[in-house]
Amino acid sequence: MADSPIVSKSGENLQFFTFPEQEVNKTRTTTKNIAFFFIFLLFLLAFCYLLWYIGRVMTTKTKENTMKKIYEYITVTLFVIGIMSLIGATGAIEADQWLLGGAMALLGIAFSILGLYSQEMEKEAQ
Repeated sequence: MADSPIVSKSGENLQFFTFPEQEVNKTRTTTKNIAFFFIFLLFLLAFCYLLWYIGRVMTTKTKENTMKKIYEYITVTLFVIGIMSLIGATGAIEADQWLLGGAMALLGIAFSILGLYSQEMEKEAQ
């Protein structure tokens, strides 16, 4: 019964995909979304490292306390990434992509905690 196509009264085929093909397409889409998300995560991590490195180089060449400014930028960046990840987690869960939603929720929580830590480091840099 599952192999027979669904046809309308006029004879048109109404079943375009079989159930296994739909599952394969859903799995591929989820895998692509997770892969792009982690590539984006690596990009953001590299950006945060670049900000830290620039701040470290600037403090060794000048007498000013530029590390405070770098900590401020990193704090804002981490909080923005954390909030965007939590918003994305909500959207992923609404689309029934639980694995992606869980990964984004954990990432959002982790970046928020790192933002709080960076905020404390900024206070100590004064």
